[in-house]
Amino acid sequence: MKTAVAKSGWLQETGVRFDAAYHLSEGRQARHLVESAPLGTVGLGEATKRIFYGGRAKRYYVDSPERGIPFMGSSDMLKADLSSIKYVSTKHTRDLEDSMLQAGWTLISRSGTIGNTAFTTKDFEGKAASEHIIRVVPNGKLPAGYLYAFLSSSFGYGLLTQGTFGAVIQHIEPDFVAEVPVPLLPEAQMQQIHADIEAASTLREQATQLLLDANNLFEEGNGLTYNESWLAPSENIDKAANVVRASDILVTSIKARNHSYRSTQIIREWHRKPGIILNEYLTEPFTNGTGGGYFKRIDDKNFRGPGMVSQSDLHRQNPGNYKRVKIIRATSKDYAQPEMVLFPSVGNAAGENEIFVQPTLAYKLYEGQLLSGDIGRFICNSKEDAAYLFTALRTKAGFRILRAMIYGTTLRRLNWQLIKDINIPIADQNLKNKVSKLVLRAFDFRHEANQLENKAIQAVETAISSWQK
Repeated sequence: MKTAVAKSGWLQETGVRFDAAYHLSEGRQARHLVESAPLGTVGLGEATKRIFYGGRAKRYYVDSPERGIPFMGSSDMLKADLSSIKYVSTKHTRDLEDSMLQAGWTLISRSGTIGNTAFTTKDFEGKAASEHIIRVVPNGKLPAGYLYAFLSSSFGYGLLTQGTFGAVIQHIEPDFVAEVPVPLLPEAQMQQIHADIEAASTLREQATQLLLDANNLFEEGNGLTYNESWLAPSENIDKAANVVRASDILVTSIKARNHSYRSTQIIREWHRKPGIILNEYLTEPFTNGTGGGYFKRIDDKNFRGPGMVSQSDLHRQNPGNYKRVKIIRATSKDYAQPEMVLFPSVGNAAGENEIFVQPTLAYKLYEGQLLSGDIGRFICNSKEDAAYLFTALRTKAGFRILRAMIYGTTLRRLNWQLIKDINIPIADQNLKNKVSKLVLRAFDFRHEANQLENKAIQAVETAISSWQK
């Protein structure tokens, strides 16, 4: 339990706030350090054109980009891949103009989980965001990348979260964010931090394009063609019901979802092409759960045990700050290896933007990290094999197959018996090599982008820490 004697001046500074969490937060110490900056500080509001969140309006979700635009919540802004977020109707949703995003802004989550940040790249343009995200629009007085790096630092986070209010769902407001003091560093140092953030953004944009190119090459190179309705979000566009012959009933399941018309058609299309069945592609069968390890989560910031990658960490743009655990026992399979395709293997499969069964690579981003038992692992012979399999499963068709082959009610899991004999199309080795090369290069770029961003944030934290007397 933390205790402190509050001075009367503290209450006057904060509009007579009596909640202990505010005065005992790390934000008070952060503010003291920031305000001791040798070159002084400026209020965030002075360095911005506008700090705001989008308008509140009833949302009408649609299934296609022809009738809507991508719409992200505060959890979506942290994702490395923005291709699976929801669409809202451009016709029926009011005040969308004020919800649109532009490149070069800093986004801050303002309710629920407060203080998470993202720097908008060109991939954010043309997308709208909810009122749960505060937009910080720079005016050029301070470099945009520097503002983002400071707000993403431990000191910026402490200052942002200090202003939370609310009993059940906590919030912060733009007026409070505008008053956050931003320390001034030497101009050359701020410009270097900005340059690193900009370079990281460019690398992420290039990685997004490389993965899109890999998807297209996989489908075109294998000559795959699909009815548009097979890839649509709704199961019912083409057929609301499907007749299945007794001879086609899967031995392990009579669940309707496992026999859906569109997943059956996609699987047949894949089986018409040259390839290798999944069971033979992998070095060993997939199983739910850990590789034999057991880890106890420790909710204590002072505990220095190893970090463990959770399901939600898998698709974060810059994964890190993992939950600390105490290892009771662990095997080599509990640690990420470059030959692994990773995916969240436990979830409710409720919507298109859910990360359940959406794959990623262990290569570069997670190598050597301890993995949660809820993370699925497809272990391949090489990182090149993993990159190609990742691409196949990342396509809309691959995603439809995985989402159909699950079991469970509230919490659902991937059913290995239903997918082990699925054919992975491989027209020839040359195609496989080209696809793998694009994917591995994309993950190289993502890794380099994370290193540049972390370097910029670390530079801010090192400078501020040096002022401590």
